[in-house]
Amino acid sequence: MSDAFLPDPSVGATPLPPSEVAYRAAVVAGIQRQVGHFNEQAALNYETACSNWLLNNSQRRDMGLPLTPKPVQPARYEVRVVEDQDGVLWMWSESVGLIGEPCPDLPPLPEVPPEGRVRIGQHVYGAFYQCLREDTMPAGATVVVPPSDGPEPGTYRKHVTPFGALWEKVN
Repeated sequence: MSDAFLPDPSVGATPLPPSEVAYRAAVVAGIQRQVGHFNEQAALNYETACSNWLLNNSQRRDMGLPLTPKPVQPARYEVRVVEDQDGVLWMWSESVGLIGEPCPDLPPLPEVPPEGRVRIGQHVYGAFYQCLREDTMPAGATVVVPPSDGPEPGTYRKHVTPFGALWEKVN
């Protein structure tokens, strides 16, 4: 190989004038700000995509349609700067991980209460309460009774016995 293509060692030894040092620092800072802005925009776009995915797929699930794939997390970039022995400044961006958290899963479907009317009467014994005549809830149903609708708020399970139906307070 010819020595004509090798750098002159005296070039790198010459100090740069202060104006060029300041210029290089400003260029590097500007590029780092641009990459930082790019990462911020990518994070906002990804957050919006996750929100839209959750909303759209919740509706699709309710309509019985297939779900679409989740958005992919974008890469996060940083600027790498190296000055070689010739005084040449080399800059590039490098992926250093992912932006944000993975898109959350869809929340579970709410439990559908069984059809029927709940009518809980007076306390009978232990944890059991009367099942009034207007009660149409099926046997084995478990319901949560708010404070305004029953003798005591809580969770109740309906039992059918040979002597009639009863509600058991389970908590």
